[in-house]
This record gives sequence, structure tokens and C-alpha cells, in this order.
Amino acid sequence: RLRGLPAAITALSRLTERRVANNYASRLPRQAWRLPRLRRLCVAGNMLAALPELPSSAAVAAGHCASCAATLTSLDASGNQLAALPASLPRLRGLRALDLRCNQLRGGPGAAGLERALLPLTRLTALRLDRNHLARLPCLAPLRRLEVLSASGNHLGPLFERGGAPGWVSALPALE
Repeated sequence: RLRGLPAAITALSRLTERRVANNYASRLPRQAWRLPRLRRLCVAGNMLAALPELPSSAAVAAGHCASCAATLTSLDASGNQLAALPASLPRLRGLRALDLRCNQLRGGPGAAGLERALLPLTRLTALRLDRNHLARLPCLAPLRRLEVLSASGNHLGPLFERGGAPGWVSALPALE
């Protein structure tokens, strides 16, 4: 089992899928995002307390480093200890599937970080937030392509008690 990931992984510039699941990794190096062809990244079942920030757009534009920000379509970070998402997550504009089940994410009044991280991801078709510590979901109406929204095992009781789902749910035409 791996306890960390080697930074030299960026030498594999043609890598399109990286699966480092069910290890004891407690940290993911910043270089994890520096694979320009990476489409799928699975770091599920580790002990990650945080995901690293993506390289800055300026650094990528200047040619200082590569980034998978334009190519990544699937990120599975389920089964970790994430309490927050990186501020740079919205740069993953091509992301279609985001699995954050079984983490320590919190959402309630004042939990705008989750909203800021998710709302720019307008290509998302699947968002899994099950078994976190969410007391509310942000308004996800801008995610018009969302087909799957899963948030069971949270603290969302009051959200669905008075007349069903929140009004913004009807603004998601593709939601199953």
C-alpha cells in the first residue's frame, strides 16, 4: 500500500487514467494535476484530508507546467477525510462526474465554500455527496446537465420535509 504518491508521476505525460484507490495515502502532491491528458482520477478510499490546489492558470499559460484542468472528466475522491474542496476546483471546467461520498464535507448556513466549488462545474452530469455532514445543499440550478444527484446519509431532513424537494430541483431538466 502506498502512503504517498511520487512527484515523478508527471513524467508520464500521456497518462489518461490514474487510479490510486484504497491505500493509506494521506496527501496527494500538487503534481497530481500536472498530467495534460488525464481524463479520470480516482483517489478513493485513502486518508486524504485535502486535495491539492491546481496549478495557476498563469503558470500553465506561461508554459511553466502542464495541467489536466481542461481534460479531466471524472474525479473520484470518495472515502477520504475531506472537510473542504480546493478553491481551484472550479477550473476543472470539463468535469462530468464528481464523487465525494463518505468524506467530512459540511454544508449549512455559511457553508459557501461548497457552493463556490460546485457551481462553476456546469458540465457535471453526476454529483455524489452521500454520507458527509451536509445540513443543506447549495442551490445547484446552474448545473443544468446534472442527471444524477445523490446526497443520502447527510443531515438534510428539514430540506425535504415541507412539501418535498427545494424549488431549484425543478430547474434541472436532466435530473433523474
